Amino acid sequence: MTAGKKGETAPNEGHMPVGGPMDAERDVQPMFRIFFLVQSLVLFGLVIASHYGIRHLPNRVELGPRLSTLHMAPAQFSKSFAPFQLAGAWYLTSPDPRFGGWSALAIDRGRLLALSDTGLVGWFPKPGAAAPTIFMKELPDGPGDRHYRSNRDAEALVPDAAGRGWWVAFENRNELWLYDPGFARALKRVEFGKRRWRPNLGIEGLAQSGADLLLVLERDPKILRTHANISVALPVVGKKGRFAESVRLPHGRLFALEQATSQSGFRNTLVELQEWPDGFSVAGRYPLPLGPFDNVEGMTAERLPGGRIRLWLITDDNFQRPMRTLLLAIDLPPERRGRKAR
Repeated sequence: MTAGKKGETAPNEGHMPVGGPMDAERDVQPMFRIFFLVQSLVLFGLVIASHYGIRHLPNRVELGPRLSTLHMAPAQFSKSFAPFQLAGAWYLTSPDPRFGGWSALAIDRGRLLALSDTGLVGWFPKPGAAAPTIFMKELPDGPGDRHYRSNRDAEALVPDAAGRGWWVAFENRNELWLYDPGFARALKRVEFGKRRWRPNLGIEGLAQSGADLLLVLERDPKILRTHANISVALPVVGKKGRFAESVRLPHGRLFALEQATSQSGFRNTLVELQEWPDGFSVAGRYPLPLGPFDNVEGMTAERLPGGRIRLWLITDDNFQRPMRTLLLAIDLPPERRGRKAR
């Protein structure tokens, strides 16, 4: 650009006049910013209102005892589960709308017993049975109003050491309930305080330790040993992710499911815990090569003929796709300790 004669103004490069539309655009920009700010606040308000409705409006319906068809389709995994052996994997589906959300697993008189985070129990046969079915019914009682799903967020299940029935742990409410063997009535209630842990971060696993119960917490690096309504907090050394479940094997070893989530999905790891007088430490960590949407929440163990131990695992589909209900059978090596923690 060359300078003009004295008193002349050099033209704008590209011949765009100074002022005019650009000034008008600057005047409009604050209006657009205010508009988008208001829109964002409205959307935020809608999200909050929706969240409030989910937590505070009735969102749970009981349908009563039902026997439904259960479909078991074989699932294939190409990666190794070493040092364990994958004995089988199946996709589970049922036409009953309550089917899903399974958060705990046990074995009851030869059948698998699953517990849902909607306060539902279901009995079904192990894979291989002809024309398999599942019998489901709601828990007979529990904390709070049964019309609210958050009050029936059952996350853990273990048989009572004295043979009275089943202990169930409720997250959010932070309570333990003892039910009779057939889940016909509640026998006992233990309250730990509704605000003791943050929502959805409370008890995730139960295991027996003699006459005591071990309460495995989701986020906190500790396990509560409970006896006669008295709890002692014991530290867990080496915990990396959140615990989703726990199980005591028939010969005494203690395992937990450790989870981590990222943009690539779920990472499920089987963790062996060494028990000490003053706490626990991670003695082995074994990644499970599952899919990114496989959220393992339930686990139980049984002794096979010949003394081998089989772990049964079930995933929580959260009642939404592409998540799924997956049942796994994993055999542990006979009489072999896990490798060192890493």
